[in-house]
Amino acid sequence: VEITSARRSAADAVASLDADGDGQITATEMEAAGKKLIQQIKVAAAPVVKFLKANTLACNFGIGYFMLFHGGHFPVSTQFYQTFRVTTQSTMQAKLKELGGEYEKTREQVADVPLIVMQEGKMKADVDAVSLVFMAMDQPKVLSILKDMYLCFMACVGSCMNRTLANFGVGMTVADVISTNLEKFVVSPLITVMQGKAPENEAPEAKTRRKLMRARTLTATRYIVVTASMWVSFKFEKILATWANCAIGADLIVTCGKACADYLEVGDKVEMYVVPAKTALTGWGFFSQLNGAPLPTVLAIPLFVPLQIESVLQSLVISSRGR
Repeated sequence: VEITSARRSAADAVASLDADGDGQITATEMEAAGKKLIQQIKVAAAPVVKFLKANTLACNFGIGYFMLFHGGHFPVSTQFYQTFRVTTQSTMQAKLKELGGEYEKTREQVADVPLIVMQEGKMKADVDAVSLVFMAMDQPKVLSILKDMYLCFMACVGSCMNRTLANFGVGMTVADVISTNLEKFVVSPLITVMQGKAPENEAPEAKTRRKLMRARTLTATRYIVVTASMWVSFKFEKILATWANCAIGADLIVTCGKACADYLEVGDKVEMYVVPAKTALTGWGFFSQLNGAPLPTVLAIPLFVPLQIESVLQSLVISSRGR
C-alpha cells in the first residue's frame, strides 16, 4: 500500500509539471517548474536573506571574531575551507560556467521535445526523446566537466584527510595572505623608489626593462614567501594552521572596520592603519588560541550540532592518518 501511494504521489507531482495539460512534459515545462520552485525557495528564504544583507557587517564581524579566537575548535572544517579557497574554488566556478553553457546549447535543440508522456495516469519516458537529448548534448565534454568537478571536490576532501595535502593547503593560504600584503605595501613601493620616476620620453626598450624588473621582483618575492610558508607548514603544522585561521578572522574584522570608516568618511585617514591592525589582531588571536581559550557557553550551545559533526570529521581524519 505504501509503495502504491508513493507511486501515485510521484505521478501526481510529475503531472503537475504538465502546464498545458496535453499529457506531455517538455524540457521547457520542466525548466518552468524548476524556476517556480526556485522562486518559492527564494520567497521562503527572503526574511533570512534580508536580515543577512541588512546586517552584513555584523555577520562578517561575528564570523571574523569566531575564526580569530575560536577557529581552533573546528580544525577540519577550517582546513577544508582553506584548501577549497586555494585549490578548488576557481576551478569549480569555471566548470559550473562551462556546464551552464552546455545546458544552454542543448536546451535550444530540445526545448519543446516531450521527454515524459502521461498515459492512463502513469508516466512513461519517451525513449526516442531521451535519446534525442543525449544526441543533442556534447556527451564527452559534459562527462569531462562532471569528472573534473568530482575530482576537484574529492581532492579537497582528501586534503583534509591527508596530513601532507592539508599542510600544503594551509601553507598556500598563508603564503597568499603574506605575499599579497608584502607586494602591495613593501615590494612595490620599494621598486618604485629604486627605479625613480619614469622620464616623459622614455624609450620603449627602457620601459620594457622597467616592467620586466618589476615582474621578476614580484615573482621572486612570491616564490620566496611560498617556499618559506611551505617549510613552516610542514615543520610547525598546528601553529601555522592556527595562524591561518587568525589571519582570516583578522581580515574580516578589519574589513568591517574599514567599511565603517568609509561610511563615516574617514576611510583615507585610517588606510595606513589597516595592515598594522590586521597584524596586531592576528597575533592577539594566535596567542589566545595557543593558550587554549575554551569555547564560551553562549557559543557552545548554538554550535552543539556543528561541534558534533566536527568531532566525527576529526575521528575520520585521525583514523585515515593512522593507516
